[in-house]
Amino acid sequence: MVAALREGRSPDPQDGRRGKQRSVHNNYFTLPVVFTMFSHHYAATYMHPHGWAVLALIAGAGVAIRHFFNLRHKGVLAWQYPALGAALLGFVFWWTAPRIVPLPPVEGPVTFNRVRSIIGQRCVNCHAPAPTFPGLASAPGGVLLHEPGEIVRNAERSYVQVVVTRMMPLGNVTQITEEERAVLAAWIKAGAKIE
Repeated sequence: MVAALREGRSPDPQDGRRGKQRSVHNNYFTLPVVFTMFSHHYAATYMHPHGWAVLALIAGAGVAIRHFFNLRHKGVLAWQYPALGAALLGFVFWWTAPRIVPLPPVEGPVTFNRVRSIIGQRCVNCHAPAPTFPGLASAPGGVLLHEPGEIVRNAERSYVQVVVTRMMPLGNVTQITEEERAVLAAWIKAGAKIE
């Protein structure tokens, strides 16, 4: 359009219509984009087996809520749109909520040395003062697991992340097994003691 004006020609009106269309798209996707930008804080969404559907539902909720505001600016109060957005978000909350998954029975004694070995193999490459996992400069969340005292101090937090939500190891990059999760759970439930 600018080039046409500089050359003394009339701009093609189709370009203006396309620009308005893009502006409307940007307007409707403001809330979904904002959520996507900080979604890495909510592993229940991106770690879900159907993360793509979770994102689509959240985007749909954002679009519905934004449509309410667009109509409101025109003097129309259409409460069905924020109600739809809230219903979609409520469904996502229910769908992504952590669920206790039965663990296999633990074979053999559950000792601190056994737990420390699992943590050393599956967790310490990230949760150490100087992580060896590529791309990490410091331990995620400031959680250190390289010493016995740190393992005990972070036992409850580890239980939630490793056993309940299964968010750690992130993407199961270190391939922790269900049996190893069961050992950690049994040790923590027994009081998380160092023998």
